[in-house]
Order: sequence, then structure tokens, then C-alpha cells
Amino acid sequence: MVYSKDDIDFSAARPVISAAQKFIIPVAAFDDADPLVYPGGTERAGQPITDWQGNPVGGKGIVFFNATDKCYQAAPSDGRSVIIINEVTAEKARNLRDFLRQLGQPVEQLSKASLERVIAHAQEDLGLVDIYNSTDGFVRAKMTPVEAGAQYGARPWGWLKRDDRDICQAVFVKGPGRIEGPGATPQEIPPRGAFVVRQDVGGQPNDRMVDAEVMLRTYLNADGSRLDLRNFSAAR
Repeated sequence: MVYSKDDIDFSAARPVISAAQKFIIPVAAFDDADPLVYPGGTERAGQPITDWQGNPVGGKGIVFFNATDKCYQAAPSDGRSVIIINEVTAEKARNLRDFLRQLGQPVEQLSKASLERVIAHAQEDLGLVDIYNSTDGFVRAKMTPVEAGAQYGARPWGWLKRDDRDICQAVFVKGPGRIEGPGATPQEIPPRGAFVVRQDVGGQPNDRMVDAEVMLRTYLNADGSRLDLRNFSAAR
């Protein structure tokens, strides 16, 4: 089954907050950007990638794969997009900072080749495969540095976490299936099911599937207590 953003009932949703620590990498306005079209082998191969509202995400940028959700993501090279690496420990955050430093380029001005190297290093060497795109605006509005006193540069980047005052709504959906979320291709819902989290982005609801195991590790109830899958009835 393929769920659209209108198919899921949030009437019994539970308020949750994200406790995940993430690493943010700015996407520069590089000259050798790839056309943002659906990759070969997908249902809409060669067509412009659209967002959850059906609008093209941009003309050019970088396309990459999220192995957790089994979907492609697309980040426009507009100087305002970011790539978010999920579930990053302090040790892996230090590793990523060192890797970025060795590239010899300002983080805000990474070339496409350097950005591809960072993604490959995170996925293949550090086992960080839950990687997705967002924007500077979202990071500034919804996230704060993990380490006290850390400051943004010209653009937000580094080891951050979601603001624990940012309450989202979550429901559980049965699998297997797919959901048309923020990725370039639908996110894959495994047979065991998954969560769909709704957050406010610029006054509009934005829904994203979160793998069940990732959700139970990285989200909490709004009161700070641990989630219990038994408290969620499957939404339709």
C-alpha cells in the first residue's frame, strides 16, 4: 500500500519530542550540481523530483540514498539546504569534524565531490545510514547545539539536536507499504510497521516516516518518558 499525506489519521496521535543527536552539513551553491530528477530504476526515473506538495524541489543539487527508509533524498544546491545525519554520538561527531577539516575547504563551501565523500564516509565507515535533507531555516528554528556554548558559523552546521520544546505528533502505521513523505522516492514501511511523525514547518504540517526501532531509540513522550509501542494504536 502507498500512503499519501492525506491517508493517515492523526486524530489519536501522541505528542512526542526528538532526543536524537544529529550532524548537520551545509549544501553549497556548487557549479557542478546534478539535475534533481528521479534516479534510474525508480517509477518516475528522469522526471523532476517533487516535494510532499507536488512542487519541484529545485533545478540542481545532490541526490543520495537513505538506507534506513530505503528512499532517495534530494538537496538543492541553493545555498540554503543542508544534509542531516541522524543518531550521531560524540565520538562520531568528532570523527566527522576531523574528516571535514581534512578536506581543506570551508564547511559552508564544500564542493559536490567533497560532500559525496562525507556522505560515503558517514555511511560506509561510521555506519550512519539514516541521512536526509532539510534547510537552514528548519535547523535554525528547530535545533540547538548539543554542546553548551557552541556557535553556528555563517550557516548552521555541526553536532546538534532537536529543541526539546518542539513537540511533534506521532502515529504508528502497519506495514508493509510505502509513504509519500519528504524523500525523493517514497519511504519504505517494513512489514513490522513504522511511525509517521507530523511536525510544523513554516505553519504547514509536514509528515515523515520514522523507522520503528529508530523511533523508540530517539524519541520520547512530551513529558520526557520513554515511548512504549503498546500505547500506539495503528492508524489508517
